[in-house]
Amino acid sequence: IQELLRVMRTIDDRIVHELNTTIPTASFVGKIDAGQTCKELYQSLMDAHTSRERIIKNCIAQTSSVVKTLREEREKAQDDLALLKQLRKEQTKV
Repeated sequence: IQELLRVMRTIDDRIVHELNTTIPTASFVGKIDAGQTCKELYQSLMDAHTSRERIIKNCIAQTSSVVKTLREEREKAQDDLALLKQLRKEQTKV
């Protein structure tokens, strides 16, 4: 998940470069529709944010489900240190 999120952040990490290549210089003002280009950049940013949000929420939901299951198991076997360790690890992820 972390690698996927890192790749998905590329457009955010390179925003200055993206803006510099999106907004035309004085010599290209008549050749490029800056408004349309900015709209496309905005849409790609929104798409990237939406995708990242969906992935993050999915990860939280899955990990929360694992935590719930581990808590239930922990209540049945309170002496199981390995189970406690796994529960703490999953709670840290959330």
